[in-house]
Amino acid sequence: MELHRVRWVVLAGAAALASCGDAPSARFDECLGSLSTLCAGGCPTEAEALETAGQVCSSRSSFFGVEYTWARCEGGVSVLRYADGFSGSTEYYRNGELFAAAYSTDYNGYCDGRAFSIRYGRLPGCAELERVDLCAE
Repeated sequence: MELHRVRWVVLAGAAALASCGDAPSARFDECLGSLSTLCAGGCPTEAEALETAGQVCSSRSSFFGVEYTWARCEGGVSVLRYADGFSGSTEYYRNGELFAAAYSTDYNGYCDGRAFSIRYGRLPGCAELERVDLCAE
């Protein structure tokens, strides 16, 4: 259901705006957020995120198209990537649980308007063992 994705995006955006404060930044256009703040309302599991991805891909409602990919990485990590022409996300899961994420927009929508992107948790590298385009026809 698209509503779950919308709820998650709103949750992520609200957490980003609320959690940044004066968090140190790696770049001028990026801020760091607390994963515990992001997940305060409950983060979706990997299974829930994949279900939402399937529903978003099947709706094909974005004018610019939607890209959703899932990859299995070394070390028991999987990554779900989303892009729609205006925003993007990369979420990292281990044993089905979210442990790191990065979100971006085409405007400075994070940390009180100071950043175009935000990171939660330590983003791992991903040596892909398998990759699936979830929106492929």
